[in-house]
Amino acid sequence: MWEPIVTSLIVLVLIILLIREQFSPAFLMFGACILVMLLGIVDGKKALSGFSNPAMLTVAALFVVAAGLERTNALYFLANHLFGTSTKVRGALGRLLALSGISSVFFNNTTIVSVFTPAVLGWAKRKQFAVSHLLLPISFMAILGGTCSLIGTSTNLLVHGLMQEHQLEGMGLFELAWVGVPVMLIGYVYLLFASPRLLPDRQGITSEILNSEKNYICDVILMEDCPLIGKSIEAAGLRHLDGLFLTNIERNQQLIGPVSPRDQLEAGDRLIFAGNVNTITQIHQIPGVKPAYHEYLHFSYQHSKLKLYEVVLSYSSPLVGKNLREVRFRTHYNAAVLAVHRADTELRMKLGDIIFRPGDVLLIESEESFFEEWKHAKDFFLVAKADGLPETTSTYTTRAILIVLLMLIAMTFTPIPILHSAFMAAIAMVLSGCLSLSEAKESVFKEFNILVLISSAFGVGYAIEESGLAIIIANSIVSQIGTLHPSLTLMIILMLTALFTEFVTNNAAAAIMFPVGFACATTLAVDPRPFAMGIALASSLCFITPFGYQTNLIVYGPGNYQFRDYVRLGVPLKLIALLVCLVMIPIFWHF
Repeated sequence: MWEPIVTSLIVLVLIILLIREQFSPAFLMFGACILVMLLGIVDGKKALSGFSNPAMLTVAALFVVAAGLERTNALYFLANHLFGTSTKVRGALGRLLALSGISSVFFNNTTIVSVFTPAVLGWAKRKQFAVSHLLLPISFMAILGGTCSLIGTSTNLLVHGLMQEHQLEGMGLFELAWVGVPVMLIGYVYLLFASPRLLPDRQGITSEILNSEKNYICDVILMEDCPLIGKSIEAAGLRHLDGLFLTNIERNQQLIGPVSPRDQLEAGDRLIFAGNVNTITQIHQIPGVKPAYHEYLHFSYQHSKLKLYEVVLSYSSPLVGKNLREVRFRTHYNAAVLAVHRADTELRMKLGDIIFRPGDVLLIESEESFFEEWKHAKDFFLVAKADGLPETTSTYTTRAILIVLLMLIAMTFTPIPILHSAFMAAIAMVLSGCLSLSEAKESVFKEFNILVLISSAFGVGYAIEESGLAIIIANSIVSQIGTLHPSLTLMIILMLTALFTEFVTNNAAAAIMFPVGFACATTLAVDPRPFAMGIALASSLCFITPFGYQTNLIVYGPGNYQFRDYVRLGVPLKLIALLVCLVMIPIFWHF
């Protein structure tokens, strides 16, 4: 039979391409779905059934609800008041973790982290606390909160839909909480005490590049009237800048570096700096010093009316894989890039030559309308004012919170289907004025890639099952460990799912492993529900890499983290969470 061989090759190539991150996960999953349909492994109706599945539609409706909360600044209000009068990191961290975890039970955790990040940056700056002690724990706690309810993350809804497609009863709204809540509580204690010890205090590091917040790369050009021309680097005061380091000089298309204190400055020199936000903005105030972007961007507005913003590039951003010259940033966004920061990487090149990657942090200059225009766009994970201060609440805040509460009551205590409750809440957000119709459409379009990924995952899952590949893998696993107890097979399934989710996104991991887990249950002649619940939980336990989960990538740049920070804090948390799942799943869902 050729079907399992071809399907295994398709899945293998899919996994490799997902790990390499050269293409969007949604594009790859959709391509795999169409391929298995064209090859006849799955008929067209089944391959495309995910695009009309209630789980996918529920996710779309919840995106609108979350946008309403964000638009009315309801979450900003919580973020602005969660710090209290704490003068210690642990006290603030305790409140942050609690609010992040609880909020993520009911709302999309990506939205939670996107809203909390600028608030935390502003508070940490005012209190002179290391932001590296705060942002990553918030991301991890938001992930744990998402494991406690059906609507906490899109992965749970995906597994819910797959269960229904396999003639199983779908998840209850808080069914996962039997295991998710203990995991979240244990994770809370671990993060509260381990984060200050395991995460570095980067605000305490001093070097030629002061890492008081995060390092950017920027370049400026000396005009003919600049008073620095003719002076040495040291005489011009560029040798010992507070928080800024002159890395290179470009002169007549030749790069000078490392820069000597005795090097003389000339008109037309391009100076390439690395440093923090505050000092970069001060450099731009020197007479005769112009941002290098003026070479290929032409401004039509007054500098005094402009504001500074920080944005984090998303996977679906049209900027990814291109440089500033190629994307026509000024024309498209009515903004200019002053500097770029890339976590765990020291950029030493001209601003215009940087090829953008997901997670890059851009310091941009634009008009006040930029925030409202682009904060919901798919281009960015995060759009925040450079001062990190959250927005104030609006008159619609109470309405938005009331709509969400009514939605949760309907989902929990009435027979109204979850899909209907979500759509009624989404419509109410628009009719009440919390969200305009265009903003509602933008909120769905911003997350369109996730919707395509979820929808396509159904087709790929069917291919793994109907080709016979799932049964082959299941028989291989069972034959190796025997049928002494299904818990051993469950352990293997959870470990594989937890491994995949670090590299191929949580939705892809769930889609690939669900048919395998279902086949294992069939082979063992046991109830497949424990395997389904285990896959839903394990696919969300992404703590070791910054790229496996969106919330981890959102904080990667703003927190100035390095890859090893995720490993140091995340590996113990992942092992603890998996152990709790393995112990408690058989207790609440019997084989």
